[in-house]
Amino acid sequence: MATANSHGIGTKASTTPTTQRDTPSFGRISTLESLREHLQWAIELEHSTIAPYLCALYSLDAGRNPEATEVLTSVVVEEMLHMTLAANLLNAVGERPRLDNPKMLPGYPRPLPHGDRSFEISLCRFGREAIETFLKIEQPSPTGALPEGDNYETIGQFWLARRDSLVVLHSPRSRRLHRRSSSWSSWWPDRYGGAGWTH
Repeated sequence: MATANSHGIGTKASTTPTTQRDTPSFGRISTLESLREHLQWAIELEHSTIAPYLCALYSLDAGRNPEATEVLTSVVVEEMLHMTLAANLLNAVGERPRLDNPKMLPGYPRPLPHGDRSFEISLCRFGREAIETFLKIEQPSPTGALPEGDNYETIGQFWLARRDSLVVLHSPRSRRLHRRSSSWSSWWPDRYGGAGWTH
């Protein structure tokens, strides 16, 4: 059985482990206001990943490292796309994205916004430390991983909570989203652009 806290985030009444996607999990977003708040968090998250990739990119000599430069440039563009998609979703549910929020520029090193605070990202020259940071940022979700709206283990689980909330809040039983934002579940992409499959 699940309950909702003051932020509209579902919490488990039981600690019994489960991998069932239709079972309420920690981080379930159950209200429109909570969804708007969490989409703003998504903008802050995607924005926080851009600087580490840019720092590594600018440390490279493009003439001597064309392949690495091309890959890092494509990743930076994808992270900007992710932030734009989050902003578009927030617009679609009736809220204005806030890009002038002081939380967007907290400095580095720092944990990913609303994520696992034991992992911090730093600004590094391209090298082993930077690559290890990138691998941690892009870590795929474990098979059967549940959505996590806050204190997430992976970015994939963070986004999964938002996708599920869009589907639930726009279901025929709920209909709490704007009519212009139709068919959420049908248009949500499993892949897009050069990023391949979503996290």
